[in-house]
Amino acid sequence: MEKTSLVPHPPETLLHAADTTLPTAPDMVSLHVTGITRDARLSLPAGDHITLAIEKSGTYYEHELLHAISTLPRGGTFVDAGAHYGNHSVFFGLECGADRIVSIEPNPVTYAGLVRNLEDNGLADRATTVNAAIHQSWRRVDIDIPEWNPGPENQAISNTGMARVEAAAGEGAVDAMPLDEVLADVERVTLIKIDVEGNAWGVVESGRTTIERDRPILILETLSDDEQAKLVEMLEPLGYRAFGPYNWTPTWIWAPVA
Repeated sequence: MEKTSLVPHPPETLLHAADTTLPTAPDMVSLHVTGITRDARLSLPAGDHITLAIEKSGTYYEHELLHAISTLPRGGTFVDAGAHYGNHSVFFGLECGADRIVSIEPNPVTYAGLVRNLEDNGLADRATTVNAAIHQSWRRVDIDIPEWNPGPENQAISNTGMARVEAAAGEGAVDAMPLDEVLADVERVTLIKIDVEGNAWGVVESGRTTIERDRPILILETLSDDEQAKLVEMLEPLGYRAFGPYNWTPTWIWAPVA
């Protein structure tokens, strides 16, 4: 696992891991992003789905969800599991008063962009980045990027946000670990955002100790009704209630209300 207070690039052992094919670095563009109280800059893959959405709106991707988050309790530690290039992490640092940001991203190429965006927005002193996947049981994983087949109205040439992890074939490409392990030394967790393309329940289960201790706000993307039902079964007995959904892929704000 690469866990650091920001490094310029992922470790060479991950970039050139044996028996593993990792994505190559894409051409990048630098975008001006209009925020609620201050502006940001994000370096993102040229022609990517998320890049084009930000270019069109002029503000952060999933800005309606982020605006709602900005009205919630501030300060403490904000955790971004599935941080991608840092759209949400940068927002947490600039607009939510996060004292500390823990940004977790398994894809080594995307992770390098995440680190750059946190640095470029003056958040290096508050950010810890982790180049690993979060999973309740796996310890090594491979990166899978599904083929992108948009409709004729979509001009994007890729959608790097679809990247997901799968059980390692052989030695695997990247470390994986429970969320509680990553956050073992982290205090006052205020919010945990989880966008991991289909295993939100497993990530929440792997962070149950932290969740029961600090009772943070949870931001959870779900890809199916079955996944949402499992989260309801787990979280409602803990006194959480779901608000939403937001976004094209249903994403819920879970708040402790009891």
